[in-house]
Amino acid sequence: MNAAAVRALASLGVALWLGAPHAHAQDVPHRSAALTWRAPPGCPSAADLRVAIAHALDWSPFVPGSTPQLVLEGDAHLAGERWAIAITLRTPDGERLGRRELVSESARCDEALDSVALVAAMMIESPQLEARLHHPAPPRPFGGLVLAARLGLAVDFLSGPTVAPGVRAEIAVTPPGAWALVLSASFLPESVARDAVASARFRFLSFALSTCPDLLNVREGSLSVCGGIDLLLIEATETGGLAEARSYLDPTLRPFVGVRGEVVVTGPLRAGISLDIAVPLNRYHYDYTLGSATVGLHDLPFVTLISAAWLGLQLP
Repeated sequence: MNAAAVRALASLGVALWLGAPHAHAQDVPHRSAALTWRAPPGCPSAADLRVAIAHALDWSPFVPGSTPQLVLEGDAHLAGERWAIAITLRTPDGERLGRRELVSESARCDEALDSVALVAAMMIESPQLEARLHHPAPPRPFGGLVLAARLGLAVDFLSGPTVAPGVRAEIAVTPPGAWALVLSASFLPESVARDAVASARFRFLSFALSTCPDLLNVREGSLSVCGGIDLLLIEATETGGLAEARSYLDPTLRPFVGVRGEVVVTGPLRAGISLDIAVPLNRYHYDYTLGSATVGLHDLPFVTLISAAWLGLQLP
């Protein structure tokens, strides 16, 4: 097969790919491009291909120092006794705009240079490409916000060896290009402390506000660090013999930092876990007297742990 026949077949293939054989290339604005070319020794170099593409276009899309609007990728390899050449056109973001594959009848790779340049030139000047590059982006739901709602279990180690289990609800909003903002509420219904003659039951209610920048965010899930502060409300009920008293401790603020991981279960359904380290700003010395016994909650730990696990929905 001679060079003219190869060019004719290449032109026919490109016309079919374009789907618009009667469009005029002169109506398409010139766009800058970058070229990536992988080929073994004996094939044209990337510089040779740039010159050949510029010759086929009558202008050069390869402008040194410019920001490319298109990325052209070429790959040549020997398939049996023939040379197979693949040409892919992408946007700088990696979106594939088109791909053509050529097979040269010649045993010499360099004889396919003109055909490869012609196909690449017609891909760059494709009127269909112009339409694809200018199609309006669909409106993003919720104005680009990512919304999430979560419900799960929480464990707070505030009262020392006796942990406080409970439930947690969260809502999260992630504005475009910003970190996630998370508002959560936890209710920990009972934690018991006892001594020889009396016992105390504590109930906790906390509200937290945090922000969580991502360390990793992929299709399968995400890993992020969080920092924020929570407001902790404590109710104490003391019992000794036949006596019972109820009181409320002063609210305390707890700055915290932590990590959280979340995986995609299916569609919008997510599952996740978190572990936070909090520092209570109030060091309670809480004493109460029941009969002849004085018991209390002394010296809340300087550092406490808060752990949670949840299921949630994320939109979009």
